[in-house]
Amino acid sequence: MFCPAGKLQSTSSLYCRLVGFRSEFAMVHSATSGAVARADEWILRRLPPAARGAGKSAAAAEVFVKELSSEVLAELPEVAELSRDDVRRLLVGLGFCGSAVARFAVETGQEVEQAFGDLRAGRSGYAFRRYYADLAQASGAGHPPRQAFASIITWNAPTVVVSADGMPDTRIASAYSDGRTRTWTGTSDESNLWRLFKKSVALGAAANDSLSPLISGEVEVESPEFVRRALLATELIDRMREEMRSFTVRRPVGGGSMSVEVFMGEIRQYGVPWDPGTEAPSGPHEAEWLKRDMMLGQRSPEYVAQVRRRYPQLLEGDVRGVEDAIRSPSLEQVVRQACLHRLSSGHDSRRTRLLSGVLAVRAVHRAAGLCAAAHLGLARRFLFVPRRRRAPAGERPDPEVTAVANDAGITGMTESVVKRLTERRLEPVLDDIAGRAGEAELGEAQAALDRYARPTVTIVDRRVGS
Repeated sequence: MFCPAGKLQSTSSLYCRLVGFRSEFAMVHSATSGAVARADEWILRRLPPAARGAGKSAAAAEVFVKELSSEVLAELPEVAELSRDDVRRLLVGLGFCGSAVARFAVETGQEVEQAFGDLRAGRSGYAFRRYYADLAQASGAGHPPRQAFASIITWNAPTVVVSADGMPDTRIASAYSDGRTRTWTGTSDESNLWRLFKKSVALGAAANDSLSPLISGEVEVESPEFVRRALLATELIDRMREEMRSFTVRRPVGGGSMSVEVFMGEIRQYGVPWDPGTEAPSGPHEAEWLKRDMMLGQRSPEYVAQVRRRYPQLLEGDVRGVEDAIRSPSLEQVVRQACLHRLSSGHDSRRTRLLSGVLAVRAVHRAAGLCAAAHLGLARRFLFVPRRRRAPAGERPDPEVTAVANDAGITGMTESVVKRLTERRLEPVLDDIAGRAGEAELGEAQAALDRYARPTVTIVDRRVGS
């Protein structure tokens, strides 16, 4: 094809400009990723030892803030220059840094707002809170403008994959590919705790995915698929309970657990809210658990209001998921409605199928209640019982307290509140419907249930060394 000389020169010039632009973009991207990697390395290696001495005095806290400012914050790129992956990594790392600053402010008698007000981030010297809020906006996930469950656990701990019979894998990805976990303490105790939470998220998400078509009406109550999915959800929730029980009973050395001293005296002490009237991220901000509670009908006005108070710490998509579950019928309501219309007029085989669905849903509820009891056992093992031993009723203050009191959870829930919630989750459901069937009929339904193969569940935790 003939090309005039002038046209050829113009095309060549455009090509050179494009090559130059791509080269310049590659250099900027490389420099930006390098700055994020250097910040991450400081957080992994230097944050824990630097933080250990920072709460001892105002002077020590000032040294910590100066090092953080010069070694991490000052060289951070403009948010607009960052890839979405780097944005999420900085939300994780800077979230840990911000909560450390908040802790040391409380311990040294400074206002948290003032401590943040003196902190600058990025080469343009933005206020730290503005820079973090810009990162949250750029994350594409509706992350709040403060550290949250997603940035302390979901995006931080190594990727977890749950495989279950007949279901697509549930993958809860990390923002990192190195299999390491960012912590305040630099201990396996803390990384073990975040991994436990993340495994619970993955197992819970898989259970919720299994139950969703049963609630939506996509799967009929008397179909074999209804029973299969209910049994699978039961197995997944049981596996979550076993993870919690194992964590509670193992010794921290060489196991997968955590020491009381590290939990109460260190990890919890970083649970200082960034803003007045908000909460620091903790276990009760686990959106899949909240969603499952709504799916299973835990909807007293008091508890729904409590769940909605969690929303400022959740991703926007998680809030929508919980709200959708609140507006949908519960699993019990779906089964009750089906039995109301079909059980009284059904043939023997149909009644057996319906009753098998009833028994399968009761098993889901029972598993969820026992899992809640295991969670209460965790709270008692690592918080409530040691708190009573260290500072019996009437003795204040707790000698281990530095920034956060240990007489309630981070969200303010006392042992009695958690116990009441657990008792509600353990309450049986559909007893009236099961009671209308004869003993022989229930035996048939249970025998039909027992003929289903037990679901297989595997979980892969892609941490370093696994």
